[in-house]
Amino acid sequence: MPPKSAESSFNKFLETYADKDEPWIREAQKKTLYDMWEGSGSPYVKGHTREELLSINKAKGTKTYKENPRAFFTEGKKTLWDIAGMWKKSRSVSPDTLHIEQGNVQDFLAELAHAEQYKDRTMLNWYFGRGSREIKSGQARRKHGEKVYHTEYLEDLEPDKDVETSYFTGRQFPKRKTKSIEYEAHQEIQPRMTRRYQESFGDLRSYK
Repeated sequence: MPPKSAESSFNKFLETYADKDEPWIREAQKKTLYDMWEGSGSPYVKGHTREELLSINKAKGTKTYKENPRAFFTEGKKTLWDIAGMWKKSRSVSPDTLHIEQGNVQDFLAELAHAEQYKDRTMLNWYFGRGSREIKSGQARRKHGEKVYHTEYLEDLEPDKDVETSYFTGRQFPKRKTKSIEYEAHQEIQPRMTRRYQESFGDLRSYK
């Protein structure tokens, strides 16, 4: 079962969404959103006003488009429960969090895509694979900015380089393909979630 605090935060998001944008939302849509949220690790949902979120963006140096705030995802701190492989217990201690504009379902789905990526992390799978990918994705985002959202493999951002250096050993070897975390979240996972939500209406009506 999801931690009570996380479930309460999801319910608050759902109420805000229904009251603010979609008063006609029905149980089928609520259940679909809940199932996707629970299946993605039951992250905490932190709703911000537009002004609050924009202020956070500016403080972090996050680029915005025409002063429109950008939602973001924060990963919970790793705990002893992660080491033991008990990620559900870890979430009740240090939850992953979706930081979104209040009641904005597009923000919700965009950041839920990141929760899906992180839902089954353990210290072992982080050390033996995903840790290197996270480090490379962070480095690429700092260097190449928005391009990481539209480029599937990080190495394609610098096609002139034919070798890479291991973060752990310093050894150089022929470059291999590393999937961009941002591309995977927003070009692969998020579209699937969006289609699933739209299909819950039956007539694929649009939503805000």
